[in-house]
Amino acid sequence: MQQEQLLSSIIKNSEKSIDNQNLPYQDRNLIEQVKQLKLDVIHKKIDPSQIKMVSLEIVESWIRSYNYGIDVFQSNNCPNVEKHAFKEILRKNDFLIKATISSLSQFESLLNANYVVHLSDPQGVQLLVNIGKNDTVSLEVFNLIPGAIWNEKTMGTTSFSLCHLLHRPVQVCGPENYLASTDLMTGSSAPIFDLDNKLAGILTIGTMYFNCVTSQTLSLVVSIAELIQKEFQLAMYKELIRTTHESSLEAVIVINKKGIINSANMAAKELFKDQHQELIGIPINLIIGDQPIIKSVLEKGKLLFESEFTIKGINKKLYSCTLYPIRDFSGGIFECILKFKYFDRSNIVKPHMQNIDTGFSFDKIIGNSPEVIKSINLARNFSTLDSNILLEGESGTGKDVYAQSIHIESKRSGPFVAVNCAAIPKSLIESEMFGYEKGAFTGAERTGHPGKIEQANGGTLFLDEIGDMPLELQPVLLRVLEEKKVVRVGGSRSIPVNFKLVAATNKDLLDLVNNNKFRQDLYYRLAVFKINIPPLRDRGPDIINLTKHFIKIAAANQGIPEPSLNNAAKFMLLQYNWPGNVRQLQHSIIYAVNMSNDNIIKPEHFPDEIKKSVGICDSKANYTELKYVNNQKVLEREQIEKSTITKALLKSGYNISRTAQTLGISRSTLYRKIKQYNL
Repeated sequence: MQQEQLLSSIIKNSEKSIDNQNLPYQDRNLIEQVKQLKLDVIHKKIDPSQIKMVSLEIVESWIRSYNYGIDVFQSNNCPNVEKHAFKEILRKNDFLIKATISSLSQFESLLNANYVVHLSDPQGVQLLVNIGKNDTVSLEVFNLIPGAIWNEKTMGTTSFSLCHLLHRPVQVCGPENYLASTDLMTGSSAPIFDLDNKLAGILTIGTMYFNCVTSQTLSLVVSIAELIQKEFQLAMYKELIRTTHESSLEAVIVINKKGIINSANMAAKELFKDQHQELIGIPINLIIGDQPIIKSVLEKGKLLFESEFTIKGINKKLYSCTLYPIRDFSGGIFECILKFKYFDRSNIVKPHMQNIDTGFSFDKIIGNSPEVIKSINLARNFSTLDSNILLEGESGTGKDVYAQSIHIESKRSGPFVAVNCAAIPKSLIESEMFGYEKGAFTGAERTGHPGKIEQANGGTLFLDEIGDMPLELQPVLLRVLEEKKVVRVGGSRSIPVNFKLVAATNKDLLDLVNNNKFRQDLYYRLAVFKINIPPLRDRGPDIINLTKHFIKIAAANQGIPEPSLNNAAKFMLLQYNWPGNVRQLQHSIIYAVNMSNDNIIKPEHFPDEIKKSVGICDSKANYTELKYVNNQKVLEREQIEKSTITKALLKSGYNISRTAQTLGISRSTLYRKIKQYNL
């Protein structure tokens, strides 16, 4: 669609110049005509199909706005999202907000003091508001603040409400807006889409100064939105890669185009622990030696499957390494994924000798509470049976630890293969689970590829987050469980498989069954034996025993003396509800160990969500000083800045102007600090 078709009719027909301080007579006359036309339309005095002065989309929006019961002469009284709900919305849109802040900083010189720039989600909730210093109306009259809900049902016709409906850039000027109170407001909006091409947000540049609006305003918002979209999608893509590979038992390393390691999953860190304690930031050649094939992939961008590497310092010969070059939106290679299969050839020839030590067993599970002892005893008894096991429990309770312990206890000679059904993209899960034959799809390996079910032959298949398995794949899994055979994607031959199935979920599968989101027959096939893993808050003294265990590990990893836990900290940990369970406790201990001093961990050394939940709060912070509650430790200046800016941003709902004013710094300085601290 050409830009001319996207512009406001008033802007297209206006004779004004951007330098004019007063509107020409013809412009004022045009505005009055549009005002009257709007009233005639909503009162059905004119046939909408006969209107040429404004676009049909605006006319139809006027009619919808009137039918919603919005009085054209009412003052703006749009609602706000409840405080706790808004915090969750901000959390879910974190990537989008950060991409917007980063992109806006590059256009700051083009956004003068008369503009207001705001980002909203698809429901119209304002996520980020940046009001120019000359614009007091947007805040005082229109309640344009983070958390305000601006959409067609609350505000009537606006550029962002139309952008949401049409999924394209829109400009709405003056009385083209529905409310009479917005007759002086002009908005130019552009959509931002995610990786699945779904609407993720809307960026709007608005002003109350008619002389500041031209056709170039729409071009500007489109340019900024496109930059935001690229940064946002790139961040989502990186996160998708990270979460997918983190759940893999294969060793996965991601390097940048210079060969520096950007990330590594737990399997990779375990494999290369003798080469280097910390992989992140290390050149890959220091870990696996000089491998010309990696340089070739980075330069040529050609996918390479199962190239054999021999690595000095490791007693195993790596069977293969698969290299996946990752391109950015301009087509250039910015990262490369290396997936190592580190079992040697003898394991291929004699699979019955294979018994991978997962590192976990029932003897290593820390816990003496009756609930934990009961769950361990059940799991031990069920381990030696051939029937399927379903582990139920909240996120972070250690369902994966139980699954690996069951595998060890079962004495099966085959491997332990884990699949996180929620982490694998829907488009990939079928081939990942069931494998594929050669030529099954574009990019398929020439020899085909066994899926996770085949890889688990002779061992244990662990299906984590089974409640998130796509409904259309559930009957395929059910058939495999019934027939003990799998058919690869694009194939017809049945491949016999023999594995023990352990499934896990943090959802109520029966509730999903009742809502037709999970197959009933698959549920009863999975739930032959059910084990409930208790949440951490119900485990009493186990919390302290686990805490001591995690302190020991964290101190060893940091190479520091093991700190002690004072009684006040113990009391706080026992009082806290632990919604994230053992996983949250582990991360909290790592944080506390690094924040502690004098070799003693106190309540103030724990994350804010824990302290606030049990009524322990930090003293008030300002831009030059931040002290913990006991006033015994003062953070360094950079830590003070980062912590204070983060709190100010959260308090203002990421309102850049208000945050800068609160901190007493310029917006450009705030943008620089946000980028510096990666906030």
